[in-house]
Amino acid sequence: GGRNLVTGSYDCSIKVWDLQRQWNSSPKLMRASSKCNALDCFTGESSDSTIVSGHYDGGLRIWDIRAGTRVHSVANLHGNHITSVQCLGSTILTASKDNTLKCLDIRMFEVSGCLKHDHFKAPANFGRVSLSPDTKYVAAGSGDKLVYVWDLKSERLVAQLEEHDSSVLACHWNPGKNSNLVSCDKSGHLALWV
Repeated sequence: GGRNLVTGSYDCSIKVWDLQRQWNSSPKLMRASSKCNALDCFTGESSDSTIVSGHYDGGLRIWDIRAGTRVHSVANLHGNHITSVQCLGSTILTASKDNTLKCLDIRMFEVSGCLKHDHFKAPANFGRVSLSPDTKYVAAGSGDKLVYVWDLKSERLVAQLEEHDSSVLACHWNPGKNSNLVSCDKSGHLALWV
């Protein structure tokens, strides 16, 4: 397979660009019924053909980009628009402006966890939350300038990390051996948590 770039838009389109072709070639176009706000691809065997999109209507859609078709939908996963999607193994992690994070088991398309805290507020209409490489923990930035870390199995908050001076927009765990966490706030300040 080729190398693809996938883009999602507020015009409800998802486009798949083949980077091995010339830049002026037309992308493959897929249409959703709601604005696309977040995208990720599956890892492993299907990583070159299956993507997940989070939408303004709070729903999640799974796409086969080779065929250009939607293969599954999860309607009303959240009560507000989805701001982040991450796929890791058989787990899909989503975050939403409803101030919750949800884990979905892709094998049955059922919610396997719902994470929330009274003080956690989704920081923006977009962002990036992150599963730890071992899928034991979830990290998410908040509008209150903190990074929240939950134990996924117990759904218990285990840490509130304080280092930022503005809303924390993105978190990411290093998939390598050390599994360090990095977070970035609205002002561009990065924090490395070891």
